Amino acid sequence: MILSIVLALAVVAAIIFLYFLIFFVVGFVAIVASVIIGVIEGVRYLTKSDAQFQQEYVVGQKLWF
Repeated sequence: MILSIVLALAVVAAIIFLYFLIFFVVGFVAIVASVIIGVIEGVRYLTKSDAQFQQEYVVGQKLWF
């Protein structure tokens, strides 16, 4: 009887641990991806000349990423 309760609690604890582990990994991947995208967009933005920027973002009305 006590062994079954302990095993049930162990299974529940393992499920909760895996739940938090999965969400931690997914969150970490999302943060890393957003930082990489931000760096790439920032470098692209900073390497444009004034004329390119004017043509692309003002005349062409390109939206920010």
